[in-house]
Amino acid sequence: QLSDEYSKLKSKGSLLSAIEYTMEHRKSTETALRSCMKAAKKSNSGFSIFDHRGKPLPKALLRKSFPSGTNVELLGGESATIINELGRGVYGVVLLVDVSSEEDSEGSQRRALKIQAPIGSLAHEYSLLLEVEERVQPDSSGFYPFPRSEALYAFSQGGLFMMTAGSESGMNLIDVANTYKNIMGNVPEMIAIYYTSRMLRHLESLHEDGKVLHCDVKPDNWVLTSSQARNAVGGCDLMLVDFGRAVDLEKVTRQGEDPLRTLFKGSIAAEDMECGTMREGLPWGVDLDYFGLCASAFMLLFGSHMEVVRDKSTGNWRLNKILRRYWQKDLWQSLFHSLLNFDLGSERNCLRDLRVAFDEYIDEDRSREIATHLNQLFTHLPKKR
Repeated sequence: QLSDEYSKLKSKGSLLSAIEYTMEHRKSTETALRSCMKAAKKSNSGFSIFDHRGKPLPKALLRKSFPSGTNVELLGGESATIINELGRGVYGVVLLVDVSSEEDSEGSQRRALKIQAPIGSLAHEYSLLLEVEERVQPDSSGFYPFPRSEALYAFSQGGLFMMTAGSESGMNLIDVANTYKNIMGNVPEMIAIYYTSRMLRHLESLHEDGKVLHCDVKPDNWVLTSSQARNAVGGCDLMLVDFGRAVDLEKVTRQGEDPLRTLFKGSIAAEDMECGTMREGLPWGVDLDYFGLCASAFMLLFGSHMEVVRDKSTGNWRLNKILRRYWQKDLWQSLFHSLLNFDLGSERNCLRDLRVAFDEYIDEDRSREIATHLNQLFTHLPKKR
């Protein structure tokens, strides 16, 4: 049953007051590009931004494949040596590179290099991640679950975005599911519970502290990484990557309003990744990221893409698959019901409450079980793509 508050959103006025996502994102992208190119002209701007739009991309980066050991001159006194490919999407590719500088005698640094056209999207991601870094503090161990912006290069056919890398392999939650399919068929439930607890923690941090909506949370954007966080079992953790679609809620929220209640309109996700409100043509907000987290947890549990249906008797969204009887049904039912059916009348801290429930389930004995499974996983997980 929809809450009274949420029902009001069905009115024409509420829908009109929601922010048009596509227009807002385009405006943000154009603003970021202008600001970055303006900063590139100032030698003392404090940013590592290089405007070479009068020059073509380095030839080595125009290929369809990227042989290991290839050296790329980045201008600005830096060069990068390609190690391997980390990931590839519709609009670009991300490489693992060793970066060395004429001014730095301490040797090279391993980084992720994103190649993409047009440059505006990279400028947006570069700028937004700087904002996130300002707002989200690393935990007591120094772990930080998002990429850090390092440098931006603009060329005539596109651009390059240098950032910290989550790992040297780029392996993500889809790779976890595929690896277990080869080993034993299914991801052990304890691994699914553990990685879901990490996703809940990091998304809560991005929303509450970062005031950012990711807008593209999915299994392949959760990269396996390592951390020394106190509650990271076996030093294994996750990094959320690819902020190209993200929205800085602080910049679009009306004064005096809660950024996490900001609403957008427009269908922007792939059909199978649309949250319930988006499917109905209603305004949406954090529930889009919540849907992506559910899809990521579902991938771990079932090894396939999530499908949801509307329950005819309750009107609630639910999974199109049945949870196995020996799973921790209370945990999973609470997660999927709360996040798939989130609306303005829902408990604002539902993400935190779910994270606490998952964390409390992972006691000392279960942590040891998880560590055993993780050792098995990383024994079989490919070292690179």
